[in-house]
Amino acid sequence: KTSAMQSLKAEGDKLAKDQKWSAAAKKYKKAISIDDGSSARASAAVWSNLALCYDKLKDIENYLVAAKKCVAADSSFAKGYIRLARAYHLKYLFEKQKEVIEAALRILPENTDLQAQLKMVEQTIKMRAELQELVIQVPLESPLLLGMTPELAEITVNNNSQRTKYLALERGRLPPISLKYEDLSQFDEEIRPVLGAFFNEELIVKWSCGANRLSGLVNGSITLSIEGYIPNDPVPIRSIIFFEQTAHNTANRGMMMSVRGENHKIERVLSRDYGGSIEAVMLLRFFREVGAIVADLLTQDYFINVVNVVARRLQQLKLYKDSLDLWLTCSDICLGKEHQNPDKFILKVADELQANKRYEDGANLYLELASDGVYTGEHTPKAVLHGYAGQAFARAMDYVSSEREYIAYFREYGPNWEWTDPPQNDPSILLMHMMGMYSEVNQALAAGLYNDEAHKKLEEACVVLAGLLTWAGCMSPNYPHFEQSHMVKQALKLQYKQKQAAFNAVFRDAFMAPNVTEYHNRLKNCLILGLVYEPIVWRDGSDAKEKFVKKQKELNKQCARRWIRDKSGMEIFLQFCAGCSTAENEQSLKMKQCPCKMVYYCSEACQRNHWPIHKISCSCSTKKKKEKKSN
Repeated sequence: KTSAMQSLKAEGDKLAKDQKWSAAAKKYKKAISIDDGSSARASAAVWSNLALCYDKLKDIENYLVAAKKCVAADSSFAKGYIRLARAYHLKYLFEKQKEVIEAALRILPENTDLQAQLKMVEQTIKMRAELQELVIQVPLESPLLLGMTPELAEITVNNNSQRTKYLALERGRLPPISLKYEDLSQFDEEIRPVLGAFFNEELIVKWSCGANRLSGLVNGSITLSIEGYIPNDPVPIRSIIFFEQTAHNTANRGMMMSVRGENHKIERVLSRDYGGSIEAVMLLRFFREVGAIVADLLTQDYFINVVNVVARRLQQLKLYKDSLDLWLTCSDICLGKEHQNPDKFILKVADELQANKRYEDGANLYLELASDGVYTGEHTPKAVLHGYAGQAFARAMDYVSSEREYIAYFREYGPNWEWTDPPQNDPSILLMHMMGMYSEVNQALAAGLYNDEAHKKLEEACVVLAGLLTWAGCMSPNYPHFEQSHMVKQALKLQYKQKQAAFNAVFRDAFMAPNVTEYHNRLKNCLILGLVYEPIVWRDGSDAKEKFVKKQKELNKQCARRWIRDKSGMEIFLQFCAGCSTAENEQSLKMKQCPCKMVYYCSEACQRNHWPIHKISCSCSTKKKKEKKSN
């Protein structure tokens, strides 16, 4: 029997080497069934290898049973304790994990790997004692403001009554992504309890906030740790850590986010799409519930960095409505807490409105920020806010309002700036955007979208402006209708056919006009008396209007979303080396993932150095394969 058992074990070892875990498990179980108990070490080795198979198959319950059998078969077999310790670790039973490691050290007191694991689990127990449990309920009605109590929300609204456009923005009972998961009948029955708890039902969260260090998970200072659970399961579905990376090279510092799927039973049925949505809704519901408390615990800069990281992640997942919901939550919190400079959060809300194709709402919010009685001037110059509003109105295809705001930008900014080609300063860039808006007006008129006097005046202003800019040396014919500018260029009065005079006519006269009507008149006065400009109208087929609108809507959406991605300016959710904290995009490094899919390394040296710490949560290394083979 002993010989037959060893033969079956050898067959199982060969299958395990080829990573055929199910087939290997069957061989090991057959070997155990004929074990006569004559060799405790041989019995323990088979149980150990069977436990490994269950680990690979994410069958944690059977893994725990096999690990216990391994220790019972031979109490002096160190690997049995290592298997059992990992099983308790996966089930979040850290006190039991500690007991097992301590028992193993009594057998092998000089084992440095076990010593490192004991230190790690003691640190984990200490950190988990600091976690606060939070039960997030579903509100019965839409809140007045997000992230705070109803009492504080009412006070905040009364204190900010001048912010009518901002306060009028709708706040839902739940994050927008929850609507996608209201009807759970379309999802697999096994995953419904998870989706229900996270998206539309009671959600259990454990969290802590502070500058702890968690060696082995991240090399940096932890700012915020959040775990999401379903009822009656001690293992979190998602574990998220925000930390400030502290690499030796100070240029590589910055807030980052690490996301893990800890519940192996759930991970077997949780698709990649569900995973991204689950982490998103957990964070959104968390900030809606206790965002104000977190903002008090962190410095304002740290809080902003954390929110930036989450927003960037939501944008990566193309959850633009939820990114707006996040910034709206944080803006509400900053108003409620009377934080310094709440306008920079509200500015983010306006940006996110554009990304959600709510261009007019975004433009009106920019204008509210720029209005007297609201504007503080501490974050964004008033001129820039008018420029943003001009861009937003252009994306809404409200070109009359867009022109008004572009002129307001130049009037606020003043005449003392220099044109650069290519554009390198804000006025030069805004002038480029303004001419782009005029180009769209030309196309809209040509397609028959508009045929009113207001838009014809825009077209006339455009070509006169283009003619002056051409004389001033400030405009290249980058837009289709600027080819017509040479005609108007010749139709300008003689005094404007000089570079400095043309420049002054635009930047020191027309752009300084107190209103759009006067702006148009000043441009028209540059033409030879009695000359009337007639826009060229053409039609690109009978469906020209529909084609223009469709093309422009898609282009505006892409531009708005690219704009908020560029404005955030923060790279997050990078893969980083668990050994040295080097990020994947630094120095063109490409990380290699450990087979356990929990950590990444930039080199074999970092993987070897980090092994004593990582071993507690990994069974996939070369070293373990060699240990298994020796048995």
